[in-house]
Amino acid sequence: MGKLYTGFMRILAKCIFRKPEFIYEEPPTKGEPVVYTANHSQADGPVITSLYFPQPLRPWSIAQVLNKETAANFIYHDEFAGENKKYKWFWRLLSHPAAALLRPLLHAVGCIPVYHDRRVSQTFDESLKALTDGTSLVIFPECPEKFTEHINDFYGGFVKIGDLYYKKTGKLLKFYPTYIVKSLRKVLVGKPIEYSPDVRGSHSRKQFADALRDRTEALANTLPSHKVLPFLTKEWYNAYGHYWTENRMLEYWRLSEVELESRKIRKKSNA
Repeated sequence: MGKLYTGFMRILAKCIFRKPEFIYEEPPTKGEPVVYTANHSQADGPVITSLYFPQPLRPWSIAQVLNKETAANFIYHDEFAGENKKYKWFWRLLSHPAAALLRPLLHAVGCIPVYHDRRVSQTFDESLKALTDGTSLVIFPECPEKFTEHINDFYGGFVKIGDLYYKKTGKLLKFYPTYIVKSLRKVLVGKPIEYSPDVRGSHSRKQFADALRDRTEALANTLPSHKVLPFLTKEWYNAYGHYWTENRMLEYWRLSEVELESRKIRKKSNA
């Protein structure tokens, strides 16, 4: 039943998301694992890369949406911006079937869970294993800070995978800036930036991420005027934007887990 469901949903998704044209400034070497850093474009980026990318890869995805216990809570906040809705109870209710439908698809494409706490070591361990096994990664590194009309600014933490890969293999990992636009049915892949062992510490990692961000924006600027779907909706900023402006994003990532813990405590007290 699982394979039938994921197969059906894949066919359905291909009807909605038509195959795009992939345009490379410098194609990767065949068989060489690399990292693609792509714009999120709400659901477009993850769906299009999972459906059509011309080489095997594993996407990064927030851990909470992959977890059966926290997925519905996370979807309520992150996808539905539920706290900005009038009928919160309805969106809470809807988040459960949405999670039940989404989770098997994310697991089917081999998503690597991304943590924003001490468990992040698990993210890097699984990513390193994928790369050393010859499988590329696709990462969506945008943060809530808007950069241009096309993309948001990039987090820098993901760059650490370059250091880990170098220490493990002695090879320099290539990061390919990637711009996805559904309305034009195009995926632009720019010239890669090769990781350097000199990239150490959060400051230099952010500089590396900024270079990838700038190349992504340059790719977007080569296209004619097009419809841009922002990483996050206005509703999200209205409900949760203060977590970013107040430097409290760790609290935001913990919301779905805190709600789960509170529910368990209430059940125990009522037992």
